[in-house]
This record gives sequence, C-alpha cells and structure tokens, in this order.
Amino acid sequence: TRLKKATGRGNAVAVGGGGGGGMTPEDAAAMRKQMEEEIRAQMEANMAAMADMQDNTGVDRTAIAQQQFNEEQLRLLEKEKEKDSTPHITNLNEDEALSGVIHHMIQSGENVVGRKDKDSDPSICLSGLSIQRQHAIFSRESEGVILKPGVVGAKTKVNGQSLNGDRTLMHKDRILFGSNHMYVYYDAANKETAEGTPDHVNWDFAQKEIVQAKGFQTGSDGQLSKEQQMAQEQVLELLPMVSESNAISEELNK
Repeated sequence: TRLKKATGRGNAVAVGGGGGGGMTPEDAAAMRKQMEEEIRAQMEANMAAMADMQDNTGVDRTAIAQQQFNEEQLRLLEKEKEKDSTPHITNLNEDEALSGVIHHMIQSGENVVGRKDKDSDPSICLSGLSIQRQHAIFSRESEGVILKPGVVGAKTKVNGQSLNGDRTLMHKDRILFGSNHMYVYYDAANKETAEGTPDHVNWDFAQKEIVQAKGFQTGSDGQLSKEQQMAQEQVLELLPMVSESNAISEELNK
C-alpha cells in the first residue's frame, strides 16, 4: 500500500539524516514533504471508504446496517407491547444482570414446555437432563392460565411447592422447571398475587422459598447471626447443584 511505501521512505530519511549518507537537508525535507502528502492522501481515501461503506457489488452496507437496527428496535417494541397484553414467563438468574432477558409468551390454548428433539417440538423449549420432552403444559383459557404437570417424573415447583396437579397461576408466581430453569409468571391483565409475594421477585427469594419448603429455616440478614447467614448462603448455592446431580443420577439409572 502507499502507506507502507511512505513509511519505508521515512525510515530511509531517518537513517540518512543520522549518517549523512549523501542526502542533503533540502533532499530530506523534500522527501519528508512528499511522504506526508502521501500519508494524508491515504488517510483521506480511508475516510472516504468508511463513509461510503460499499462493497464490490455496490451495496450500501451502512443503509443495510441502519435498516437492520431499525427492524430490531421495532421488534423489541412489539415484544414489549406483547408482554403488556399477553401472560408470559420471564427467567430468573443468580446474576441479577442475567434475569429478565428470556421471555416466553403464553398463547391461547395449550403451550407445551419441554425438551426439543426429533420427535417433539414444544412451544417453550428448555434443555438439560432434568427436562422431559413434555415437562409441563400451560393452558390459557378465558378464566386464566393453568399450569399442568407433564409426563410422569417431570419435576416442577410453583412457589417452592411441587406441582402435583393442575394449578391456576397468579401474577408473579415463581416456577421452577427441572433443577435450574427458574421463571416468574406475569399477567398484566390480573395483577393479584399470592400471599407473601414481594414487589420485586428475584433469584434469592425464589431459592429461599424452595429451601423453606424442604424444612430449612431462613431469614433476612438482620435476623441471622454471621454464622447463620454464611450457612444459609451455602445452602442456597448448593441446592441447584444437588438438584442437578440428582437429575444426572436418575438419568443414568434409566
């Protein structure tokens, strides 16, 4: 490129200037000026190329990128509107920054939750050894959304309690599919919540109610000693791992 060529001459000027290899100050100045002009011309050409952003086919990639951005923004706006009018579940994660990034809309009729493979294509796809092909079913009717158990052996919890039969969901109910797929159910049309549901539902709250359902005592930080708080944190960290280990063991025993 011209930029590399100019740089090479720049090195020659520096060497000549130091050793006096036959180059007069006037020659060095003239070469330096020419090199600067070539570099400036190359920079202007690069800027023009960036402004055009055109490939060999003449397609304006800037316009395409802008169109794709606009379409993505419209898609996100439509998604937000759909969330305001459609019952849905949203993920919970131990890392608060990763909570609320996955949304599954619950459409009218039956919505199967399960693992996708060549023989099944559920409405809501989840993965993992603890997830069955037909793990659970959301049934959205005029009177509300009912969560039904799927196949025998599929483990689902609602608000810390095992799902053993049909259950009508309430706004902000916590749902655990398998051992680690935690979601919150939202229904903008009916915001009545179950007793004890906080304004903000997070991973810690959902895990604590599961621990309580297993018979462990939990409490807020102000109610626990330092040792009790450390023990509680350890239990909350280990619980998903134990559940996953159990799922692996059950799968190996099949």
